Amino acid sequence: MQKQLSEANHTFVLSWNFPNLYAASSFRKISDTKEGHYYSNFFDNALAVAEYAATERASLYQRSKTFQSNFFDSSADVVVSNK
Repeated sequence: MQKQLSEANHTFVLSWNFPNLYAASSFRKISDTKEGHYYSNFFDNALAVAEYAATERASLYQRSKTFQSNFFDSSADVVVSNK
């Protein structure tokens, strides 16, 4: 007997959070100055990032597409837009 094929869609979210970014005083020397990341102001951990991304998926997609469209349709110099 042949099995009936079925289809399923799944969404996966890959997230990260690296809160301990230290300044580099040179290419090979890391300083003791903790700079952090901008997103650390909004998210405490990778789970919080993943939850936000899953909840706001449609909005994030639309905003990203709008940004991309506006960026490439802009009159910015080719050095900026890399067209």
